[in-house]
Amino acid sequence: MTNLEAEWWRAMAALEPWDPTPLLARWRFGKSPTAAGLLVYRHRNAALVAGIRASGPPDMVWRLWALDEIHPELETWTVGQGPGRRSPLLNKLYASLPATFDGHVVLSDDDYVFTRGELANLLAVAAGADLGLAQPAHDRLSQWSHWLTAGRRLSLLRLTTFVEIGPVVVVSPSWRHRVLPLADDGMGWGLDLRWQSLRQEGCRLGIVDSCLIRHLHPVEGNASYDVVALRDEMEEFYEARGGYLNALQTLATWRPWQRRLPQR
Repeated sequence: MTNLEAEWWRAMAALEPWDPTPLLARWRFGKSPTAAGLLVYRHRNAALVAGIRASGPPDMVWRLWALDEIHPELETWTVGQGPGRRSPLLNKLYASLPATFDGHVVLSDDDYVFTRGELANLLAVAAGADLGLAQPAHDRLSQWSHWLTAGRRLSLLRLTTFVEIGPVVVVSPSWRHRVLPLADDGMGWGLDLRWQSLRQEGCRLGIVDSCLIRHLHPVEGNASYDVVALRDEMEEFYEARGGYLNALQTLATWRPWQRRLPQR
């Protein structure tokens, strides 16, 4: 994100009127489903991780992995320690879940905060709308990568052709066997484009606008992998799907005054 873009988002945030949609979403979708959170963290982001964990349902199962030093406040939920890439570490955390667990799975990074709603609300909406893959929208100050994922006003959620691999994504029980374990050995880039094919099998992809996050660090700020090479690989996926705009689309928007999600 350029400085000019960042200033534009700040200006828009200052002018944006209050939106009652999150309150309506809490009333409409109610209780959160059973869920487990898988999260890879760095010691310096322990406070953010504690906030993410606290925003989930009280009975949510957590499995954390420390990339460097285990933080004392997170030790209870930390099951592993050491450097590595995102997908293999998340797969290790997934393998550590009880064999009897049959709920939603949340894949999470450690560098974002909820600025509207909470993780519990995100899970409730994802379950209530029968989304196979879901993510919260980004607020206007967030470090987002795709215009599609920026939050829309007066929208409970949108059915889309795309759900991003991070910083947080919810996988429903019905589609866990097709998504997990993650089918790559890197950071997950490109997996979200492969997930688009699940729509042909009946998987509903959605972005929950009634829950907003602020991603605090741009992906380009992470020097642990070759950003340019990964961007080039993603371009091949976009071209195979008719270009960027065709690959990332909103199919339907559920407005707060509508009783159910309209079909495209």
